[in-house]
Amino acid sequence: MALGRSCAALAAGGLLAALGTPALPAAASTGTTAGGNTAAVTSVDDTAISGTVGRFSYAGPWSTSTAATDYQGSDHYTSTAGASVTLTFTGTQVQLYAATAPWHGRALASIDGGPGQQVDFYAASRQEQTLVYRSQLLGAGVHTLVLTAAGAHDAASSGNVIAVDRADVTTSTPVVTASSIDDATTAVTYGGA
Repeated sequence: MALGRSCAALAAGGLLAALGTPALPAAASTGTTAGGNTAAVTSVDDTAISGTVGRFSYAGPWSTSTAATDYQGSDHYTSTAGASVTLTFTGTQVQLYAATAPWHGRALASIDGGPGQQVDFYAASRQEQTLVYRSQLLGAGVHTLVLTAAGAHDAASSGNVIAVDRADVTTSTPVVTASSIDDATTAVTYGGA
């Protein structure tokens, strides 16, 4: 049964998480999976408002800050409940990176109009370029991620700020293949109690 859960997690796009592998670095890159498949990842800056792989569209009051520690030197932030940002992207998965801090709050993330998933931007100390959201594995094509400020925060937080620094878009799907083994063959050995 554990193997079944592991295979399901891998098929659902959890390969990196299942292996405990850190997120890919911020840059356009490709990598080869254990099965020899190639996955391309492209970073989309928070200032990108046009493009084919990804673009952001902001609704409501958002501000921009600049810092050398931000991806490409800037990020967007808001504390207004209901303010939202939509990322339209072409790919099979998206990861959202942002600053987290003691004065940051919560948002809801929704893919393709589906149910919202809570995203918490709180951290005990400020951290830049933190992975705050990873979508499930999606079918290849055009998708939308909508992030909406909830106007609420963790009990330990002192504010409702949410931020957007970049998104990493995976533009191809690693293929997970399965093999079967006839358990009547001598190549299979059973052990344990």
